[in-house]
Amino acid sequence: MTPLTLQALKATLEYSHSVPYSDAEMAVAMTFLRDFERSGIQLPPAARKRFVELSDSILLSGRTMMNNAINYPSQFPLIEIPEADRLLAGMGSSFVDNLPHGSGHSKSSVFVDPTSSEAQWIAHTARSGEARKLIYVGMNRTDPKRVEVVDTLLKQRADLANVLGSETYAELALRDKMAKTPENVNGFLQSLAKHHRPAAQADVNLLRRAKAQNVNGVKHTQKVPTANLPQVYAWDRDILQPNVSYELPKSAPLDPYLSAGTVMNGLSMLFDRLYGISFRPASVAPGEVWDSSVRRLDVVHETEGPIGVIYTDLWSRPGKSGAAAHFTVRCSRRVDDDDAAGDGLEPGWDAYMGPGLETEGATIHGKEGKFQLPIVVLSMDFGQFNPLGPTSLSWSSVETLFHEMGHAIHCEYFFPCLIVLY
Repeated sequence: MTPLTLQALKATLEYSHSVPYSDAEMAVAMTFLRDFERSGIQLPPAARKRFVELSDSILLSGRTMMNNAINYPSQFPLIEIPEADRLLAGMGSSFVDNLPHGSGHSKSSVFVDPTSSEAQWIAHTARSGEARKLIYVGMNRTDPKRVEVVDTLLKQRADLANVLGSETYAELALRDKMAKTPENVNGFLQSLAKHHRPAAQADVNLLRRAKAQNVNGVKHTQKVPTANLPQVYAWDRDILQPNVSYELPKSAPLDPYLSAGTVMNGLSMLFDRLYGISFRPASVAPGEVWDSSVRRLDVVHETEGPIGVIYTDLWSRPGKSGAAAHFTVRCSRRVDDDDAAGDGLEPGWDAYMGPGLETEGATIHGKEGKFQLPIVVLSMDFGQFNPLGPTSLSWSSVETLFHEMGHAIHCEYFFPCLIVLY
């Protein structure tokens, strides 16, 4: 990409065409334009050189930070718990005796690996708040080297934003996002905090009452003035939360209502509201799918008709990867204006692939020409398939399905806009 190419794209967008670009085409073109500008294409040579240097440095700093994060747990210093007999009282003599002990003036101390199960056990069950605090601080202590890398990365991002004409990196990153400005993001977060603060404070007060009972022997049901309740710290939460869980609001389990079919129907309704597209279950021909549990969904637009196909492979089977993913089997493109003769390929070279590769295609209502419709596969592992009835999904499975379906719809519905643009 060169500055001249960027100028040509701008001129194309500004020119009044006899057949104007559609909203979708304009959105894609503007995305390209912003990406080019964010890549510093328009900068003079010296600024462009500085942009490249900063971009390389940011990439290197990011890798260094990730490498430090991976290797740092093995470098955690041990946590010393002095007077172990007192601070770990009630945890069992065998547990305390099996921890590494100090020598000399530290003979009464034990040492705990902050990444170990022993540290987690103390954090969740030790009666002594002092012991839990030592574990909490030891598990969350700073690493000067990692802090230095983060500081360097933040400075490099700020410099990069300045080179591109933005005051901050946040301003640069949000320029083409829905939030638009850092002020909008801060306003949104503050409004969320204000809205949820009363409910959060009520939950904290439950923990404070539980701590008052634990520390002072006050009955949990007694109405102790809030002002007299003890402060709750981060290392108190895990040990106090089980004591108040019965008072927290409970909701009915959702799993019975979250069958795969129900969730797919909900997704279809959601996309219909947002984009005017819905899912239509379709039968499959012999040999069309690779397993009997795979289902086909035709993606249908309210005015354009069928615009693609999604195959859902949601259930476990031997040899199948358990990772959640989506795969584009066939992309969308216009086929009737393809210059097949100019491809330099022998006639009939694609016959073994079946029909539709070069010249055949589907007609889309309201669009000129014929199009090769996209095909996408969603592959997940939601447990064993039940051929006799609906299978319930866990909440985390529903979240995974929503995430991957977002990728699939991006291919099915928005990717064709790129084809039209060209």
